[in-house]
Amino acid sequence: MARGWAARRARAKLPVKDKQALVDLLRAAIRAARDFLAARGIDLQAIRAAAEFNLVRLLDDAVDALLVNDETKRQYFLLAASVDRLFSAILPDRAPTSSGRAQSHRGHRRDDARRQRSGRYFRRDGRCR
Repeated sequence: MARGWAARRARAKLPVKDKQALVDLLRAAIRAARDFLAARGIDLQAIRAAAEFNLVRLLDDAVDALLVNDETKRQYFLLAASVDRLFSAILPDRAPTSSGRAQSHRGHRRDDARRQRSGRYFRRDGRCR
């Protein structure tokens, strides 16, 4: 009889998908989100290249274009959630980053907070061990 991690995994029956298939799905989801934004006049390249006041203006215009009605806002949130979910499913694989390093966009802060609460990461005076 399986014990520990193997038993939990057998009970959960997690659907493990091929990482390359997930990467392909992520690329398709990003492409769909970019097309959705472009159809509403939002230029992501211009936003990335903008600085200071021009950036604020472009972001305000993008928010106005997305909040034009409830259906547009809902569709945007669905696309963004799909991209986030697929990206999270790929981590901590090396495929999502161009540098080849595995990166987590959420976990490190949560783990540091847990260590700090448990006292294993920080000393009582607040300094690192």
